[in-house]
Amino acid sequence: MEREEQESSNRRSRVEILADILEVIAKGDTGPTKIMFKTNISWVFLQKSLNLLASSEMLIEESRGSKKVYRLTSKGHKFLSDYMKVREELLTTNAK
Repeated sequence: MEREEQESSNRRSRVEILADILEVIAKGDTGPTKIMFKTNISWVFLQKSLNLLASSEMLIEESRGSKKVYRLTSKGHKFLSDYMKVREELLTTNAK
């Protein structure tokens, strides 16, 4: 029921947003501004989310000159892979 309500309002859960952030980074957009625009979230929420993902050891923040970039850890890759499998399974089951 909660998922149906969420789909009708088009709002993503926090987990969905975190997975979106990891997916954007995995695809090669590693700068915070690109991540923010591709995931369609505010700067403040992005910063909180990046801090959470870093403290959960799913990504690492690196400096390249004066710029910050992010890369996934093996834990981040595993989470994203598992999340995508579960999501696909649920969408496939829901479509039946």
